[in-house]
Amino acid sequence: MKHIMVVDDERDILTCLHEALSAEGYRVSAAISGAEALDLLARDTPDLIILDLRMPDISGVEVLQKLRRTHPKLPIIVCSALRSYKTDFDIVSGNVSAFLDKPLDLQEMIDTVGRLLGSSASPSPPPGPHHA
Repeated sequence: MKHIMVVDDERDILTCLHEALSAEGYRVSAAISGAEALDLLARDTPDLIILDLRMPDISGVEVLQKLRRTHPKLPIIVCSALRSYKTDFDIVSGNVSAFLDKPLDLQEMIDTVGRLLGSSASPSPPPGPHHA
């Protein structure tokens, strides 16, 4: 079972993503702060991280920089209401796998997670003849 860590300082978002991703068959852990995320990561490396950028203790950008030093290939989905982060160097330079705007579209999140982990929430249609 693939493990996803969700890092966000908003409990409603943590709960919503935990429920939605668990329903898709993922094991989900949650961190309410950047410090908690780094602590959890020291004990258990997930297969993917969903990371908010604006948090009160350690910013998501700082967490991202620390993660890249220790886990350079770990898929990271950044979520933020601040669209200006899409052009941030760390985002543009490939340090993140995807950037999703808040408010989150749950189906887009599920599809993005499935794409990055090599699985899909819904099975692909069987191959068949192509009609023009």
